[in-house]
Amino acid sequence: MPQIELDVPSSICPPTRTLKPEALSTLSQHANESTTQCFLLSHWTHLDRSVGYHVPKVFRELEFPCTSLLASIESYGFAVNIPHLLECREKLVDHAQLMERVAHRLSGRLFRLDSPKEISQVLFQWLRLPQLTDAPDHIVAKQRSRLTLFSGRRVLSSRSSSLPRATNTLLLRLSAFHPLPSLIIEWRHIHGVLEKSFASLVSACTLAANDSMVIRPRLAFCAPEHSVLISGDFCQLELRLLAHFSRDANLLDLLAVPESAAVDTRLACAPPPPEQDAFRKLAAHWLKLSSAIEVTPSQRQQAKQLCYALIYGMGAQGLSSQLDITEGDAQNMIDSFLRAFPGIQSFISDTIQSAHRTGRISTLNGRVRILKVLEKPTNLFQPLGERENNMQPSVRSRSQDVRQHFAVAKAERQAVNTVIQGSAAEIAKSAMLAVERRLVEHKGRCQCRLVLHEHDELLYEVTPAHAAPEIGSLIRATMSSTGSDYKLTVPLPIKLRAGQNWAQLDEVVW
Repeated sequence: MPQIELDVPSSICPPTRTLKPEALSTLSQHANESTTQCFLLSHWTHLDRSVGYHVPKVFRELEFPCTSLLASIESYGFAVNIPHLLECREKLVDHAQLMERVAHRLSGRLFRLDSPKEISQVLFQWLRLPQLTDAPDHIVAKQRSRLTLFSGRRVLSSRSSSLPRATNTLLLRLSAFHPLPSLIIEWRHIHGVLEKSFASLVSACTLAANDSMVIRPRLAFCAPEHSVLISGDFCQLELRLLAHFSRDANLLDLLAVPESAAVDTRLACAPPPPEQDAFRKLAAHWLKLSSAIEVTPSQRQQAKQLCYALIYGMGAQGLSSQLDITEGDAQNMIDSFLRAFPGIQSFISDTIQSAHRTGRISTLNGRVRILKVLEKPTNLFQPLGERENNMQPSVRSRSQDVRQHFAVAKAERQAVNTVIQGSAAEIAKSAMLAVERRLVEHKGRCQCRLVLHEHDELLYEVTPAHAAPEIGSLIRATMSSTGSDYKLTVPLPIKLRAGQNWAQLDEVVW
């Protein structure tokens, strides 16, 4: 294809970026997308005419401005080293093929790792691994035994002759008996990344990482010449929101600003030193240790996983798989953790009860999530005798009851999770908009653009590089002040890092 000269204003296509001719092959697709985006943007700029009802504050002041800012991020782009990403992909493909060969050696026969049916046949018919059952199978078996007891009839299962499904949960439990299940889980992770999209390679940074093969796709995302990347990351945002909502006195005390930092605004916005790490202090209180210094890395990790397990609604079975312990030990850990922080248990119970009463839940900013399954009365909470009298000895009623049970359990997890993670997302969006407003004041002296928003992290590109300390200090202070805007009862320290590429950012104290 011949080279095409494009007369594009420098404000749209900066000199540090070039437009390649091969990109023009998708021009029609991008033109259609741009037309659609312009149409949607017109609705935002003329809300009073395009919407015939009151627009909620959360959409008017948060979602719509964020949409505009995110569109600006996409139009500006992020400098990327394509050859490095191709190299990462090639390594992942080679490793996935190696894992397939190892899996065939371990099983002693050829089979397709992307076929759950063939995996079940290999695990349970060829290797004779125990046919463990997941929670749904436990419930069906219990229902079947009760129906047999009350009706005097033997109820046959439609899946009596089928093999257990090779889900990742089941494979984790089978890993204690044979190395093949854990290998299949890792292969699925890598294969899923390769199949979904090229951009998903970034999430594979830790996949199959060992001494012989280290994959670092973030190295490909870099700052242009004379520029620097600055990352602002909320420290333990979800944990701090859990403390705010639960109002647990012990948790609030652990996360409070130290007296030494209370008089210095810059120290109050910065993360505490390693010996005062939030999860270390959490583990010390939970395990009744005299000081956070006594906490080992494994104890800190356990406290962290316990905390997030409660936020995500994970039970003893899921936690036992994560920590590689028995379900009994996992339940004991959960119980002891909740005894150490009783406010968390009260918050979870109150949130679930409120969701059952109203069929909805709301976040810190007033965003409402409807949970219809909790609005309907269910016999799952009736006394056992009443439930058994209403049962009909049919496979259909059993399957419906099982589906209803798991739908309710899922909605209860979503209720707790929405309050924490939904509020965390709103705080991150508010911080993103607040920083953007502050950056307007510095446009004449330097150029700073948001290039990425990932979870609790905001990544900025600053030009020239010598302006980084001033901009970094502004980013830290603005992000941290978002907590006071929402009247949080806990501080929001910000970890600030800077560097030339996304993989090699060093922590700074600006």
